[in-house]
Amino acid sequence: MKTLKILPLLFVLLMAACTKGPVDPPNDNTKTCAKKGKFETAVCGWGIYEQMWIRLDNGMLLQPCKSSVAMLDKSQIYEGREVELNYDILDKSAADCNALTTCLAWPGEFKSINITCIKLLGKDKPNEEPKNCEVKGKIERVVCGLGVFENYWIRLDNGTLLKPCQSDIALDINTIYEGMPVELSYYGIKSSMCPESTLDCFAEPPPHETVRVTCLKPLKDEKPECQYKYMGILYDWHGKLDGCGWVIKLNDDTILEVLDSDMEGRNLDDGTPVLLDYSAARRGSICMAGIPIVIKCIKVANTTN
Repeated sequence: MKTLKILPLLFVLLMAACTKGPVDPPNDNTKTCAKKGKFETAVCGWGIYEQMWIRLDNGMLLQPCKSSVAMLDKSQIYEGREVELNYDILDKSAADCNALTTCLAWPGEFKSINITCIKLLGKDKPNEEPKNCEVKGKIERVVCGLGVFENYWIRLDNGTLLKPCQSDIALDINTIYEGMPVELSYYGIKSSMCPESTLDCFAEPPPHETVRVTCLKPLKDEKPECQYKYMGILYDWHGKLDGCGWVIKLNDDTILEVLDSDMEGRNLDDGTPVLLDYSAARRGSICMAGIPIVIKCIKVANTTN
């Protein structure tokens, strides 16, 4: 009788030992991934591989939001690395893969996706050797010239103007100034890979090349003290003349047209006497009253003496 009672228990234990729970499928390297493309840095983009998105061979830009297969090693993902993949398109409104930061650039038309198959092609990223900056130039501020360093571009010593759209170098914007000498290396990229401003801007940037910066070294560590070379009166002409905003009338009656962005954060009022230094802006005049400029520095003039 005892043997008969034990047999059902043994049967249950044997069945439990032979039964395995469900296991998540690995990223099967034998599975065929039908689509081909390359990893690309998306300015103001975000996803499971951060700013690295995928540009298909047909030109479509994909934002990887989710993955049903094992994640790739992020250290082996780099600009231009080829990849094969399959994916499902997600509803952008439901895709939870947006950056938490506010960004004024737009990466261009794209589709948010869930990756169902992915394989890296080509070589793994090698240990990087120190990069040499081989070209010299100076930082130049360009109106309506949004790039990876905002409105700061680079004018090479040979006169070529470069718009940095992408960069391997992290640079604090607050340390950049007009005329700062730099050494750099770069390669050209398509203009479609540059950030697009979400703000309306009516100035046309000068002729330039769009580039990715691979090396950038400032040749001077500190921003030089500003020389207040000019004196004049600041006037607010908003609404007085079409296309006009802030202007400065110098002591020699020269009229300078000032960008509103140059006046942001400055506690200066209409009719304020000012000391300043400036450089001529490479843009046309909308106000048609004076010379368009970029302010290097400005402060209230002491008129008590």
